[in-house]
Amino acid sequence: LASAVAGLITGVPYRQSSSLFQTFQLRLAPSRLTLLRWASVPLLGGLGLALVPFFALVAADAWAQQGNFEAAIRWMPSRMSYHEKLGERLTREAWQFQGKERHRLFRQAEKAYREALALFPFNAQSAHALGEILKAKGEIQEADHWLGQAVIYDPQNPFYWKHWAEIK
Repeated sequence: LASAVAGLITGVPYRQSSSLFQTFQLRLAPSRLTLLRWASVPLLGGLGLALVPFFALVAADAWAQQGNFEAAIRWMPSRMSYHEKLGERLTREAWQFQGKERHRLFRQAEKAYREALALFPFNAQSAHALGEILKAKGEIQEADHWLGQAVIYDPQNPFYWKHWAEIK
């Protein structure tokens, strides 16, 4: 009965199996999975507590596959790659604008890369991207720091050396 109610609330189809546990077949419906995060705990008891992280991961990956990294981060804020992909998307969008809109998007991308670096401090790609954003914003001293960090983290990458040398 609990699995039937959970299926109705969340829109996630389920099937009965011969085991003691219900097997949920998730489809990519992340908007409906929002309820699942909250509904699975009381409806499935102890099993629900174990399933919540799994469903959060499934929902986050579903959002990420659709390119909605903001929603993916809401579901799984500890996943560094979502912050990095969000920063990449915002940086691409920023270069299509000028003035205040570009500055706003650069600020958001900078924040995404800083969060990625907070989760994984030795990520050369995020350090390099953050340095490039800071260089584009005119914050040369801090850009020098992050581009230098990218070289330290990945000294074999010639682009990191080139971009670091451009601001020296």
